[in-house]
Order: sequence, then structure tokens, then C-alpha cells
Amino acid sequence: MITLLRRMWAMYPTERRGTALIAVGSLTTAVGEAALAVTVAGLMSSVLSAGRPAGWLVSAVVAAIVYVAVSAWTAHSVVVAARDRLDQTHRMIADKLPDLPMSWFDSQPTAASVALAKRAGDAASVAGHAFATAVSAAVPPVLVGVALLWFDWRAALTVLIGIPLSIGLSRFMTARSARVRTAEAEADRDVDDRVIEFATKQRTIRSSGLPDAGVGRLETAFARQHARSRASLRHALVGVNAGALVLGAALAVMLVLVAHPLDDVATTIAAVVIGANALRIAAAVPGTVLLCGHTVTELDAVAAMLSTPTPPDGIQTAAPTDRARPAIEMSGVRFTYGDETAPVFDGLSLSIPVGGLTAVVGPSGSGKSTLFKLIARHVDPGAGSVAVNGVDVRELTRSALSSLIAVVPQDVYLFDDSIERNIRLGAPAVDEARLRAAAGAARVDEIAARFPDGWDGRVGEGGRLLSGGERQRVSIARAIVKDAPILLLDEITSALDNHNQSAVDEVIDGLRTDRTLVVIAHRLETIAGADHVIFLEDGEVVEQGAPDQLLAAGARYADFHDQRSRALHWSIV
Repeated sequence: MITLLRRMWAMYPTERRGTALIAVGSLTTAVGEAALAVTVAGLMSSVLSAGRPAGWLVSAVVAAIVYVAVSAWTAHSVVVAARDRLDQTHRMIADKLPDLPMSWFDSQPTAASVALAKRAGDAASVAGHAFATAVSAAVPPVLVGVALLWFDWRAALTVLIGIPLSIGLSRFMTARSARVRTAEAEADRDVDDRVIEFATKQRTIRSSGLPDAGVGRLETAFARQHARSRASLRHALVGVNAGALVLGAALAVMLVLVAHPLDDVATTIAAVVIGANALRIAAAVPGTVLLCGHTVTELDAVAAMLSTPTPPDGIQTAAPTDRARPAIEMSGVRFTYGDETAPVFDGLSLSIPVGGLTAVVGPSGSGKSTLFKLIARHVDPGAGSVAVNGVDVRELTRSALSSLIAVVPQDVYLFDDSIERNIRLGAPAVDEARLRAAAGAARVDEIAARFPDGWDGRVGEGGRLLSGGERQRVSIARAIVKDAPILLLDEITSALDNHNQSAVDEVIDGLRTDRTLVVIAHRLETIAGADHVIFLEDGEVVEQGAPDQLLAAGARYADFHDQRSRALHWSIV
């Protein structure tokens, strides 16, 4: 309960007034409930002993009015605070996501990101309610136990000992089950991953000719989730039942103690009734402790994302354009992914000249994609520097670097929107003439022409209504309209048909005159047409130079060229 309050206080600094109101309101409600219980006990004792109940009656009425009024105000505060916290949580996540390093997204499965957003909303909405519920379950019985000292010390003793024991046992069991809850959450995320995988990869699964392909992974995930859910439920039930057992034992002990000797019947009956009611209210404590613990876990998960270190932004708003200097230059770059021990690059140095087409070539795993990530500052090197136009990318603001570089990835994602708006993503304020020119250069006008709604035709989620090559052309148009001086193309022709491949090749030829193009390439036609080739292997620049020069040198690039040539001419017959 206190831990949950601290989490809310720390996580929502702008909502601290609402958090304080919930805390004060919950405690006031608890005091009012305890006061009402005590005045009812006094009224009962007075009536049973044929005394004068008027004073107790007035007190009970006042306590009831205060309790109802404060309860209603607190409930309203909880609802308002939940809405405000939910809104702030969504805003914090939306503000944080653009600043997160790309490595964070690479390490998070799609389902984990989706689950995080859901968990954030659930935790923000439930936090205030969980705290108020915990206070109403734990505080009134304790206050009633203290007040019972005036009626019957034996009843008071059982309440004051039984409730803390129940709370302590519940907290102990909740702490012990934290590891089990974490394992259950991991199993839930794994199921989400497998379901998304199974649903989105149906084309691949069905083309395998095995209708049950992929089902095994899904069933394994479900079985693991079922086992871990049962383990979590067992721990939860043990904690809840153990706390309830303590309270039941306390009630039994109280009945035995107050029965021997039985002096003041009226007072004893009143004490037993109110003490039993206090224990009944406290029976909700184990469940609320579990709810608070679960909410804290969810808030911690959201807080962990919000506290992910953000790469520091640079201060330079523009990089000079100096054609005498390399467009891209790396010096002594060392880079390692996450917790891996073997570096991808260890002292890498290279330069890419301004203008023309540079092809980055090499076997799989040589570091080509990592090279692009470093240039675009999706990741930062552990040592060394990456410079664009003579300026370290870490010294440039993100917007300045973004204005210098456009990236066309191998796996293009288009939003479920119109063709035009997907292109405008590269430059939202671009005028109609520039947009049409960029689309024409990438031959997207051919795509728009076959849609009934033309440029307003929706491409479907992820661009599913377009072929892979058509998605590439839309992505290239997006990069062209951005008008960045450096264009990074990541294996964009590796899986295109002849028509789309020809279209993309024409686009590349048209762009190389006034931009610096860097292409990760496997096709010999693309490599042969490059002005400069960088051959990477095992994270090192093995060779670089003009394609003809490297071929004549008869070294590693020549071997690669021969292997690709033989593969192109290979046939079964």
C-alpha cells in the first residue's frame, strides 16, 4: 500500500495533488468508517443495557453522514485521478517513444510493445482504486481495534494482533510470488508473440504444404502460459487463504476469550459484533495486498521503459556542405550489440565520397546493416566516431541529422492510409508539384493509376495491397521528396521481379547525379554500376575502390564476383 503510494507519487509528479487527495480522502473515509462502527457499538451497548442511547444515536448519525459524504468525494477523486493518470501515462509514452534508442525497439518483440501500452493503461487506471481499496480494508479494522480497548480489551487484543499478522503474512506471500508473477508475464508475452506470428505468417505457413506448421510453437507457448498461470494462481490463493485463516482464527480466539468470564453482557455483545465486523472487513486485506503488488509490478514495467537512457541530442543544427570532404567518414569505430562479447566492428575506418553511388558488399554477417545503423545514428559506437559532412553525428541534433539522411529499408512498412499521405511522410509540408515529381521519378504514378481512388487509394495495413516492389517504390518516393543529400538503400532490389527491379534501377540512376547514394548490394548489375565499392568481411574493410579495379586485383571482391556469377548461370539442366 505504502509502496504503491510512493510509486504513484514518483511516477506522476504533475498529478501529485490528485494523489494526495486520494490518500487524504481514503484515510478520512477509513476514519469515518471506524467512527461509525464505534458509535454503532456504543449505541448497541447502551440499548442492551437499558441506558440512554440518545448521545450515541446522534454520534452515529453524524458519523454516517460524514462517512457517506467523504466516501462519495473520495470515489469521485479516484475516478478523476485515474482518468488524468491514464492521459498522462499515454502522453509520457508518446513523448518517450521518439527519444528511445532504436536498439530498444530491436530488443522488444511486437507483442511486448503492444502489451506495454495495455499494461500502462491498466496500471494507471487501477492504481488509485487499488490504494483506496487497500486503505479501506486495512485502516478501519485497526482503528476499531484501538477503540475496542474502551469496550473489551480481550476483543481489542485479538483484532489488533490478528489484523497485522494477516497483513504481514499476505505481504510475505506476495513478495514470494513476485518471481512467479514475472514468469507468468513473460509467458503471456510469449503467447502474444506466437499468436501474432501465427496470424501474420499464414502465407508462409500455408505455402509450406504443412497445415500444422507453426501450431507446435503456439501450443508450446499456450502450455507454458497455462502452467505458469496455475503456479501464479496457487501462490495467490495461498497468500489470500493464509491471511483469511489468520483472521478466522482471531475471531475464534476472540469468542473464547470474551466468553470467560462474561461480566457485562451488553458491552461484550457490542464488542464481539463490532470486532467480528472489523475482522470481516480485514478479510479483504490479502486480496488488496495482492492487487497492490500486481499494480506496483505493472507501474515498475512502465517506469523502466520511461527511464530507458536516451541518447544525448547534439547541439549543432546543421552540417556544412563541403564536397571536398567525404560525405560519410568513420574513424576507429568499435561497436557491440547489447550483452554480446564479440564486437561487430573493432576499429573500423572508412570514407564514402560525396556524390555518386557507393555499393557496400560482403557476405552475410559482415556488418553491412550495422554500418547503416551507425550512419543513421540508430545506434552509437562504443568508441570512435561517425561523421557526416565532417561533423560527428552525435554533435548534430536529431532533426539536423534527419534532414541530411534518408533511408529506404529492405522491409518497407506503409501505413494504412492513401498513397499520397504515405509519400508525404517524408516531407509533410511538400507542395503538390514536388510530390508528383518525386512520385513520378519513383514510378509511383503507375501504381496510383490502377487504384479507383488514384492518389487517395488506401494501401492497407503495412501496404498489403501493394506488391513488395511497389512498396519499395513508394518508400523511394518518400525518400526523394525528403530531398536529403545522402540516401541509404538497404538491399532494396534483393527480392524484386524484373519489372520493379528495372524501375528501381532507373530511379537510382536518376538520383546519383545530385545525391550521395550508399547501397547495400548483392546484385552484380548494381555493384558493376557503382562508382565506389566497399567490401566488408568480419567487420573489416577488406577492399575498396572502383568495381573494375577490384575485379582486376583478383582478391576477395573478385572471388565474391565469381561466386555470384556462377550462381546466376546455375541451372538444374
